[in-house]
Amino acid sequence: MTADPAAVPPPCPDGLLQDGRVPLVLVEDDHALADTLARALERDGFCVEVAGTLAAARAADLSTARIVLVDMELPDGNGLAIVRELAGRRDRGILMLSGRTTEPERILGLELGADDFLTKPFSMREMTARIRAVLRRLEEPDQAGDETVEAVGVTLDPSRQRIVAPDGTEQRLTGAEAGLLGLMLTAPDRVAEREVVAQQVLGYALQPQQRGVDQFASSLRQKLSSASNGRIQITAVRGRGYRLVW
Repeated sequence: MTADPAAVPPPCPDGLLQDGRVPLVLVEDDHALADTLARALERDGFCVEVAGTLAAARAADLSTARIVLVDMELPDGNGLAIVRELAGRRDRGILMLSGRTTEPERILGLELGADDFLTKPFSMREMTARIRAVLRRLEEPDQAGDETVEAVGVTLDPSRQRIVAPDGTEQRLTGAEAGLLGLMLTAPDRVAEREVVAQQVLGYALQPQQRGVDQFASSLRQKLSSASNGRIQITAVRGRGYRLVW
């Protein structure tokens, strides 16, 4: 069922801020849930445009939305398609909604560029708190600059989700990769515990046989090695996690 446009507050004209409100696109096909979420978000200072399908989301003005909330399961496809299309834009926050998020889905969403997940059912207060947290990261990139480190001529900048090689070549990091890099840079001896990474980056306690952390540690390892000609490495610390060395 698609959301009824007449049942939700009108969108901001041209997707622009209006009276201090933050433009937000909600991609959700459940009419009742979309209506409830839109009204709650409007009360909390957002200007909401609702789309019930991937096609409707693409027709909406995603280019000027500050926040995009997208359901995983839509009538005409998977919400990950929207995340993939918006990947690499650090002026926009993406939160995924799902009623049955599995570890592979969560990891893939983060790898593609989602900033956070909300697993249904969730409270309105939790939703707003998570959106505000994403907005803070978007609006205060300079305040996060204390994590930036230069090593062997390579700039490691997890706050801006990037690695800059000595020749100026920039590689973008996914949310998961940036989270792991930030933890290693700020951890004692640059060792990030796997349990901490799972909790803070993936949002859940690490379970036996789960390999999600290893997956994005491997992709980050390749990017660091490429940018530094092999001089920056991520090594596994048996029984603990990952160490950043150069």
